[in-house]
Amino acid sequence: MRFHVVMAFLNNRGSCTCGWQGKRRWLPGLATSDAYIHGAESGHMPAGEPLPTDRQTKGNA
Repeated sequence: MRFHVVMAFLNNRGSCTCGWQGKRRWLPGLATSDAYIHGAESGHMPAGEPLPTDRQTKGNA
């Protein structure tokens, strides 16, 4: 399952392919936080590419 944030003017919310939808938020950062909390509790991953680890970034330098 993958989660993401749907952004619109003063109507931002986290959403997931499992059907979960977060609370409407005015600030996109709060909607992002809700989505990451859902992911941590359910084991779902963020949509898009994962962030690089320290080992990956140090190897490219």
